Amino acid sequence: MIHTGNQNRILRVRLNAYFKRVCLISCLTLAIGFIHADELTEFEAINFNTHILPILSDRCFPCHGPDENARKADLRLDQKAGAFALLQHSDGRAFVQGDLDRSIAWQRIQATDLDEIMPPPESNLSISRDEKSRISQWISEGATWIEHWAFTSPTKQTPPFEKTNLLRKDGNT
Repeated sequence: MIHTGNQNRILRVRLNAYFKRVCLISCLTLAIGFIHADELTEFEAINFNTHILPILSDRCFPCHGPDENARKADLRLDQKAGAFALLQHSDGRAFVQGDLDRSIAWQRIQATDLDEIMPPPESNLSISRDEKSRISQWISEGATWIEHWAFTSPTKQTPPFEKTNLLRKDGNT
């Protein structure tokens, strides 16, 4: 079928309008995704490596991390054993799984007294309301500490196709 000049123009206008709509919808979808990508709802589980470790690393490790010379209060929050151990100058623990009231670190993060608050004002570090909410949720959910994948021994996994391969040589499914 041969299109006349007028039909070609109408076809181009319709295609142009269609592509504009597709582009607009795609851009809006991406924008909404980016806006909400970093937000957590109260129903989403906290992942230690994604949500908590970056906060501890940025705000707590300068004074309570791996550097022995910079470490204060003999508290080490970069290792699970240190984060859940009995504190030396207190009868509590930095983090108590599932118990905000007994988690000394949480009490210090929430403190308003300038001598108690963590991170201390002179460090020029602070923890945002959203980060405090994540830490609170993490402790309430049981403060699960997941070792970074680089520090765990690999385990052999069976590929999914081997589990359900219908064309196995032995004829069994």
